[in-house]
Amino acid sequence: MPTQHLKLRVIVFMCLGILVITLGCSLSNGMGYPNSLAPVRSLTLTIDKSQREDLFVQLQKFSDEHDYKLALTEYEKIEHFLVELWGDDILITASDVPPDPSLVYISFYWIDYGTQVDEEIIENLIVALKNLINEIPNVTISEGN
Repeated sequence: MPTQHLKLRVIVFMCLGILVITLGCSLSNGMGYPNSLAPVRSLTLTIDKSQREDLFVQLQKFSDEHDYKLALTEYEKIEHFLVELWGDDILITASDVPPDPSLVYISFYWIDYGTQVDEEIIENLIVALKNLINEIPNVTISEGN
């Protein structure tokens, strides 16, 4: 009889452990990033390093117009940056690409796990962002996935 109770306890604790691991994996990590590492859409900019401030101004305009929260991190020692734009359903990141500081990747992540990606929302945001970035002279924009 005690052996059966022990087996039952072990099975219950194993099931609880699996449940905790499963829930932990389905949530975003502590920084709030989506679990999926693949963006739903992306842009690649070619921009002179001297125009970074212009890019940051345009990203701030985009943030203000679309009610996004903007976080800018500049790594001065290595001369790189990361911009995060947080919306309700979408995270947009922009960062330069080592070792070529003239390349900037902009990635769009769908972070509303309960719903399908709304392609129309993403497309409208991309068009708005491209329009603002095109105000910077000599910048080229190419689309990824």
